Amino acid sequence: MGALIMVGALAGLAVLIVGLIVYLDPEARDRPVSARAKSRQRQ
Repeated sequence: MGALIMVGALAGLAVLIVGLIVYLDPEARDRPVSARAKSRQRQ
């Protein structure tokens, strides 16, 4: 039972770290639609 809790905590930490990276690092966000829209506005 303890091993299951440890695996759950590890998975939760991994999700939290990935979520923080995507939230805080704009280059990590892959948004090709908005990039295309911005390039169209410049032209």
